[in-house]
This record gives sequence, C-alpha cells and structure tokens, in this order.
Amino acid sequence: MRLFLKTLVIISLTLLLLFVGSFSFLEWNASKNKFYVIPSDKTSIILGHSHAACAFDDKIIKGFYNLSQNMEGYPYSYFKIKKILENNTHIKNVFIEYTNNQITPWAIDRISGRYMKFNMERTLPILSKRFAVKTLFHSLSLSDAIGSLLASYKKNIDFIINDNNSYIEYAWHINTTSDHVFKGDTSQQKHDFKDADAFQNIYQVQQENLNYLFKLKRLCKLNKVRLVLVRSPAPSYSSSANEFILHHIKDTFFSEIPFLDFSKFSLRLNQFADEQHINTSGRNTFSQYFNDSILAKGFTENLIH
Repeated sequence: MRLFLKTLVIISLTLLLLFVGSFSFLEWNASKNKFYVIPSDKTSIILGHSHAACAFDDKIIKGFYNLSQNMEGYPYSYFKIKKILENNTHIKNVFIEYTNNQITPWAIDRISGRYMKFNMERTLPILSKRFAVKTLFHSLSLSDAIGSLLASYKKNIDFIINDNNSYIEYAWHINTTSDHVFKGDTSQQKHDFKDADAFQNIYQVQQENLNYLFKLKRLCKLNKVRLVLVRSPAPSYSSSANEFILHHIKDTFFSEIPFLDFSKFSLRLNQFADEQHINTSGRNTFSQYFNDSILAKGFTENLIH
C-alpha cells in the first residue's frame, strides 16, 4: 500500500511539473515581441469592449486597427496597449472606448468576474504576473481560475500548432462578437423603459477598472502617443442613469484628453442590434462617416465634445 501511494505521489508530482513547465514555455513563447508587430500603415489603434468592436470597421477606416473585444475591461486593454507600444514606434494615436458601463460596479465582471476566463484566455501571455495572480485570486472561484488557465494553455498550444506568426492577428484582431449582434434589428423589438436596474448604484464607480484608465493615460503620455476617448453610437431611445458621473469623471480627470462622443450619432433604428450595439449596417454607415468626415478634418478642437 505504501509503495502504491508513493508511486501515485511521484506520478502526480511528475505530471504537475510537466504541466507547469509546458504552461510556462507556452506563455513565454506567446509573449515574444515578434508576435506583436502591427503593419506600418496602421498608425491608430482602438480598444474597448463590444461597443467599439461593433462600431469601428478598420477595413473602412484608413490607418485604423480595431483590437476591441467583447467583455474586455480596461486592465486587459492597458496590457495590450503596453505590449503594442513597446514593439511599434509608428503608432501615433490610441483610441479607448469610454462609456457608461465601464465605470459602474458591474465593470468588475470584465476584470475578475464572469468574463474573466475570456479575457485571460486572450491576454494571459502579456499580463503582468502580479495582476494575473491577483485577478485569479479575486475571482473567488477555483473553477473559474483553473478554467482561465486551461483556456490560455489550450489557446497557446493551438497558436504553436497552427504556426501563427502574429499573436495580435490570432487572438486580438478577430471578431468575437456574437452573430446576433451583427445581425440584430431593434426596429423589430419591444422596448421596456421601466427597467429599475438602470437606476441602482449609479453613484458607485468601479475603481479598479477606472484606475487602469489612469494608467492608460500615463502610458500614452510616456510614449508620446495621443490618447483619445471615444463613445460609440447608441439608439436615441436609450439612456444611462450615470451620464452625469461619466462626464464629471471626464471633465475632472481627463479634461485635456479629446472625447469623441458619438452616442447621439444619427442612425436608423434598424441599424442597431440592441440597446447598446450597432449591427453590420450601422457599422458600415458609421465607419464610412468616421473615415470621410472625422479623419478628413483631423483631430481639432471642434471635435472635442
């Protein structure tokens, strides 16, 4: 019996060491700088969650590279930008989505909450070890923590097997937004304006998420890159209870940062997928406008809302 237990322990420890060793190698391989080079004609990048992922088509907007992904919190955007700026000196502008649900208490879901696994899977190789460990611990869910690590492990194996030469193209510059968003049509939906949840906790701010917006500001300044806050189009019937807080934070702490606010941009109702996202038709219209009107004018004072 003792021999059996001893053998079992040795086998278990061996398998654990093999996993830790292979996991570390895969993370190291995926973090290599050569995998984070952006085409030289792309001088502006935009990051954020699904709002920006749906709104900005970088096939239409010249010089833009949209690396926004659904469910992404500011910490993950920060580490993405940090890695990109370290390896791409030609980047001149960083656009970061600044919208109402990025400052509410629910923003924690995009850090260590229910969307943690998706973010960890896409960005673990470039996250600081301190942030990764703290976030996994704060999830307070062993299954979520293990699931996040295994998801990253699997993705990094796939990255090697498929002989990819760009982690950005493989894991970030892809459409991960659900088809129902791109194909949705709010003109066919009924709208309920009595949602009490919209009026709860409006004076609370998700501090960790907001802290990383401050870090983004400092990072861009350090790298002499222009930071621009941007808010995507929203249906005319939609409203946010924390609108005052959103602008107060902007005016108090980011007054010198341009804010391109397109929340009232005129689109037809059938160009929205739901109350927060524009669909394919809306994306095409808005992206063409952004390319032809906003970029053509340059970033001047009259663009700061």
